[in-house]
Amino acid sequence: MTSTGATTHYYVPHAARWPIFGSISLFTLLLGTALWLDDFKAGPWFALVGFGFVVLMLVGWCIALFVMGFVLRFGNGAEILCWGLLFVIVALSGAFYPVHAMPGPPPRARPPAGRR
Repeated sequence: MTSTGATTHYYVPHAARWPIFGSISLFTLLLGTALWLDDFKAGPWFALVGFGFVVLMLVGWCIALFVMGFVLRFGNGAEILCWGLLFVIVALSGAFYPVHAMPGPPPRARPPAGRR
């Protein structure tokens, strides 16, 4: 309380999961690298999982920065385009369906009847 009797309010942001996610990812990456250098069989797999999570986190940050910059530059009307772009990225990444459920390559075309 101040001397005039008014209270001051401080903004405390909500808890975020990204710092602990990043810490665990980096720890897994470094542990996997150390185990790999020590010729432990599971070392490359730990390093691969840690690297994948670090890349996932960095891609999420890059997309968020792109969207924030786009909205700040072009206003709230650009938010529609950002949401649409995000849905395209999610659809192409195979987030809601397994990748093996996608159709295979097209069948090989047969030559015309006169050219065998």
